[in-house]
Amino acid sequence: MACPICADLLLMNQQQLKSGVDAILACRVVLNFSLMKPAAAKEKRRSSGPSRSCDRASRMRAPKPARAIGPTTSYLQTRIRGSRLYEAALILAFIELSRRLHQAYRQAYDKQAADWLLPQEPAPNIDELKKEFYKKYQKKLARCIWQVFGQDYQGNPLNGAAILPRQTLRNAPAIDTSRTTASTPGNALGFVSTSDLQRGRFGTINMASNIGPMMNQSTGVMMTTAEVWNRTYAHELGNLLGGRIAGSLSGADTLFGDPRGIENASRTYRDPDPGARLETCMFGGVAP
Repeated sequence: MACPICADLLLMNQQQLKSGVDAILACRVVLNFSLMKPAAAKEKRRSSGPSRSCDRASRMRAPKPARAIGPTTSYLQTRIRGSRLYEAALILAFIELSRRLHQAYRQAYDKQAADWLLPQEPAPNIDELKKEFYKKYQKKLARCIWQVFGQDYQGNPLNGAAILPRQTLRNAPAIDTSRTTASTPGNALGFVSTSDLQRGRFGTINMASNIGPMMNQSTGVMMTTAEVWNRTYAHELGNLLGGRIAGSLSGADTLFGDPRGIENASRTYRDPDPGARLETCMFGGVAP
């Protein structure tokens, strides 16, 4: 015969065991909430329906979820944006550096730099240069002489061009190349002094012996030795012819020059003499 007390104890133990198992299962469900998305966790709570006491117990027992290790989305975006800004700054700095180097190159360019950077040209032959000048510019020289000595800078007529004979290689002035730019007045490429007006049958022009390639500051184009020589010769020829007509260089400036001054290509001075007018007429400006 079964013992009633033992049966009650057995029934009670089975119920306690069942309640314990249910509690453990419910707590496992709660512990997994931290790994679920909010919507999934909420749905899980509805389906499992744990008791309030078990939920409280799970909150007490369950460890807090570990904070995610590594950069957040906003941090990565900031890094990417910063990297792009850095690259853009490098590009802008390179462009600005190139611009300043180019500007400094143009401003500081001189004969020594030309000799170093450019292929060396043989020493110019003065007789050949003079022949080439009249061969190439004979007609243009005749027109510009009438423009400079046939009228003043304001267009008023003058008789200087009518006094002058036609300028050719046969009546060209002598050229003195005994100096370099280091010993010429103002380190000029060429000059004419008062004594040069009557030195020789047709006068004399002093030309530096070290004339070479130079940068034309108005165009940014490198001029060859021949071009620099032609410009210098035309300029000083204008001063020589004006001085021989007027009797002095100062008189030539007054009669045939431009008192306003003609600005040179590098914009370092304004030249008021007739040579500046003749060079401008033949070559479009005073260079370098």
